[in-house]
Amino acid sequence: MPRSLSSLAQGTPINIVRDDFGHTSLAVPDRYLRDVAPQAVIDTLRARRWDGA
Repeated sequence: MPRSLSSLAQGTPINIVRDDFGHTSLAVPDRYLRDVAPQAVIDTLRARRWDGA
């Protein structure tokens, strides 16, 4: 798992990940998560407890 995904999986806020990689915008890590590593997003949502649904 790439370091950025590992950090996010451990609960690191995305703005901290952005700063760690030297990006000036949240768009870069956001795009990576959505376009390059969508499985991490899918797995996170599947693991979430959806009360009241």
